[in-house]
Amino acid sequence: MALRPPSTGADDLVIVPLCAVALAISKLLKAMLSILINVLDYAFPVLLQFMRIPLFIARMIGDGMALVFEGIVRCLPLSHAKRDAWRAQVRDQWIWFRRKISYQAFEQALHHVFEAGMGWVFRRCRKLTPRGALLIIACALLWLPVSFGTATLLHVTLIAKAKLLPAWMQLLHPFATFIAKSKLLVLPVYPAAWPQAKQHPVVQRSFDFCRYCMRLHLVQKTRYRYQQTHAVPPWRPISSGALLPILVWWIGSTRCGFLLLIR
Repeated sequence: MALRPPSTGADDLVIVPLCAVALAISKLLKAMLSILINVLDYAFPVLLQFMRIPLFIARMIGDGMALVFEGIVRCLPLSHAKRDAWRAQVRDQWIWFRRKISYQAFEQALHHVFEAGMGWVFRRCRKLTPRGALLIIACALLWLPVSFGTATLLHVTLIAKAKLLPAWMQLLHPFATFIAKSKLLVLPVYPAAWPQAKQHPVVQRSFDFCRYCMRLHLVQKTRYRYQQTHAVPPWRPISSGALLPILVWWIGSTRCGFLLLIR
């Protein structure tokens, strides 16, 4: 960035509106990202709560099967001591397995699986060549639109042809949802593979080209105008009496506007 502010010129008539639009888009994207993070923060625990229902059903079925098995053991032609030993063994095994299918155990197992998966991705990506790491990142970027398009197409097809397709095919909706959410599984690939991918010659040339562009006067001036636009406090309701001085200031900030004011 130059030490002195760049001089005003006719190109400011294009640069200033572009900077304003870029700032608005930046704030909009940041707001959308913040909303997405908050939605995920609330949605993930809610989805985990839904697992209580199948886990509860599994425990109830297991309790019934354990009682049935104890009744079968009671009817076997065995000694009283052996029947009691079998029944106690069945009860102890079921109590141990029942703890494994509790909600707390499921949540802890999911946490361990996520940590193990993250560690595996980082260990594997650390050993990749720059070319392989760049290819992995490219495939991960390609999977984002592919997963979204495939899931959307599957949902739309199942809904549009619900009367023609067999009823059991509506069970493919969870599968389509899993495909859509699978893009979250490839997110660790980007930070894991980037240290190796940035060593690729193509990436290094891209960095050199970006540094060259950043040294251009027009780019430095655009960056300065963007910083000026970002430093302006948020717009407040403007009265009609204050609108004219603002327009005059904006037009007078360029030489072309100054000529227009003289005419």
